[in-house]
Amino acid sequence: ETVDWLCGAVQATHFQKELRCYANVTVEMNELLVNVTMDKTSIASIATSNGNVFSSVVFIDATYEGDLMAMAGVKYTYGREGVAQYNESLAGQQLYSPLNQFYISVDPIDHATDTPLNFVSAADAASTPGEADKKVSAYNLRLCLTRNASNRVDITEPEGYAPEDWELVRRYALSPLIASKPGVSHFLGIGSLPNGKSDTNNAGPMST
Repeated sequence: ETVDWLCGAVQATHFQKELRCYANVTVEMNELLVNVTMDKTSIASIATSNGNVFSSVVFIDATYEGDLMAMAGVKYTYGREGVAQYNESLAGQQLYSPLNQFYISVDPIDHATDTPLNFVSAADAASTPGEADKKVSAYNLRLCLTRNASNRVDITEPEGYAPEDWELVRRYALSPLIASKPGVSHFLGIGSLPNGKSDTNNAGPMST
């Protein structure tokens, strides 16, 4: 029997709800962390934006960015350590990585003002391989698309959209190498899902 491990977002959410019911787990939705009460070095309770207070013997920080950890006063770091800190050859800023890159050189300068394009900084251009930095990974949202017109929501121009923010991507798309083989695969990784849907991830130099 063939097992299909791929499913759409609706099916995944339904399955997750079934698991929570089976395990008798209650999930409080839309509760933003606003305060942490400590008992010496232990968390006694947390307060959320809805005015709720949750007390427990054990708290697990499963947030995306470690919000609970930070509010509890736990020491942390972020960014990349330099090569010298732990003597790791692959640490720090990298001159080149084979994935998620511009595969050809693209002019990053706005020649009307002789300044770097949006989202291109002089500091990036001057960085030295192996050096430490205080950057974090690009945020990446998975996009679910469908071929079913009756279940489709139009993709519209978002509020505050500014074409000039994407000038670097436009130049990349119009470069001879990329333009000679047109396709969204230069920018998006589209995986097939059941029922005519797809799971879209980032690819190439652009993050979704």
